Amino acid sequence: MVTTIKQAHQPEKGNWFQPKNLFDKVFEYGTLIKGIDGVIQALTAISLIFISPQRLQGLVVLATRRELAGDPDDFISNFLIHASQQFTNSARLFLLYILQFMPQLKLYR
Repeated sequence: MVTTIKQAHQPEKGNWFQPKNLFDKVFEYGTLIKGIDGVIQALTAISLIFISPQRLQGLVVLATRRELAGDPDDFISNFLIHASQQFTNSARLFLLYILQFMPQLKLYR
């Protein structure tokens, strides 16, 4: 006698999570946002590997030049320029460490 085991309903490929209520939808969007945050952290870490503090300062000056030409007292532009001047190699290495370590911590939360 051959017995068959009924398989549970398998959702179609690409439709693996089917939210049934508000909490499921919030969970789904929270997971998506967490994934996007992880990708942004990884891309930031990769860009910090290749961008020296001097290059970063040049990019900030280039990005804020137009705004400062119109309003030399612009708070945000002046803050960004000041922050980029304080950005050192040791700060860069610290950020690289944090950006590589934080996603691993998120896996265990």
